[in-house]
Amino acid sequence: MNPLMKHLALAMLVIIPLGPTHAELPTIDKEPWSSYFMIMKQRKFQFGIMPDASTAFHPLTKRGEIISESNPIIFKIEILETKSDGKTTSRKINPESLRSAHAPAFNPQKPVTISGTATGEIHFEVTFAPQRDGFDVSGRITDQGKSTNPLNLAVKVGLRPYVKDKTRTLEESKHFNQRTKRDVFEAVIASGNRKSYKFNQNANFVLDMPDGAESLRLRAEAYDSTEFHVVATGGAKIHFDDKNQLVSDGIDFRWISPKDAGPGSHYLKFSTK
Repeated sequence: MNPLMKHLALAMLVIIPLGPTHAELPTIDKEPWSSYFMIMKQRKFQFGIMPDASTAFHPLTKRGEIISESNPIIFKIEILETKSDGKTTSRKINPESLRSAHAPAFNPQKPVTISGTATGEIHFEVTFAPQRDGFDVSGRITDQGKSTNPLNLAVKVGLRPYVKDKTRTLEESKHFNQRTKRDVFEAVIASGNRKSYKFNQNANFVLDMPDGAESLRLRAEAYDSTEFHVVATGGAKIHFDDKNQLVSDGIDFRWISPKDAGPGSHYLKFSTK
């Protein structure tokens, strides 16, 4: 090779990358799902996972249409670290670290597992298992990385069928109370011990259920009267945000997978009716 060609070849090695400089989860190669790694679309909800592990969880109308693009169910995977003072912080998930042995899929028939890392070289995995009229989610920390504090994988959820509005007039409030009259929120603390709430009442779920709940049931007219059931298995509990609120402002809660959870031993179950 003459000196000029040799120089050009070396320059190309410098300029042309030998592989991708970053990666996220791949996406489905069919429209309209090309923004998603996985989609589960059932009769009453649509749940999607995007390449950076963020989610889009929407109740559907009886015609199978999204009720509100701007008001999804909040669903977030978290890596929680408990400090020595008892305070809990959330480690940031690195989207470029996400991997899966499963191909992108629309309505997968088998469980799909995603693994990745969070800041501090913490390794985790989370599994989504499709079920009849719903799905299960489980997960665990697989490597503590640089952290010496207790770590847990958690799922943060917000069921907020109505947009919070403090500006309603008296007449609008009467109409809203009539609209939500048949809505239901119920929590099971333990077998035979239930808490039921009307949507127009104030509550602090932490004061009412300091040890958490085993399961939840919510039905709202704003969700086209779909009834959502959420169940924690394996002895783990559902825990709430500590705040005084109108029940109609939404139910925010967090499920925390136990530190010693094995694959599939503890999971959070979502179903619709």
